[in-house]
Amino acid sequence: MITNIPKQKIPPELSRYLEGKQVDFIVKEHQTFFEVVSKIFYTIINMFILTFIIMLIFDNYEFILKFILNLIEKRQLINIIFFIGFIYIIVITIYEELFKKSLHIEFYRHLIHPPIFAGTDQQLIIFQNGQIAALSWRHFNPSILISLKDKQKGNILFRLYNDQKIINEYDGKELKPKAIQINSVEFAEKIKKIARKHIDMIQGE
Repeated sequence: MITNIPKQKIPPELSRYLEGKQVDFIVKEHQTFFEVVSKIFYTIINMFILTFIIMLIFDNYEFILKFILNLIEKRQLINIIFFIGFIYIIVITIYEELFKKSLHIEFYRHLIHPPIFAGTDQQLIIFQNGQIAALSWRHFNPSILISLKDKQKGNILFRLYNDQKIINEYDGKELKPKAIQINSVEFAEKIKKIARKHIDMIQGE
């Protein structure tokens, strides 16, 4: 079995769910300091761009601009960031609820609670912050994208079929993911080969 987690650090909820299953890999995401800083910087830039777009759309840019300039004059940089961040989160949340598409707001959850991914002969299982999602390999496109950072470490992108109803086999609830990405993980190439083997086997039945 491929793993980068000591057995004693695997959450008990996940261990119980995996009991009796054929587990081929169980890995945890690891993001470097540079990756974390670059994503935070990228998000801040998006926050400012989105704020000015909203100002133009609602034709209320003078009021908002005066408000921001007033905060700058008072050197209240933290309040500016919180104000723009508040607008950003509201808009992104509304967008995701309306269109069921992720705009990577999940990054912050990944930063605080890095997800754990486990692969069995039947499912890809994601554990994060006490929650479990188990997806059958039959929902996955066999074309798995991978970008290697070195001989072992890299990012893996699993794409799912959009025309299928995807059920979380852990709790029976419907899920609507377009893709699942594992970032900065060891043994990326080996994990890709294992996943592709199971996808081909299940979808070929």
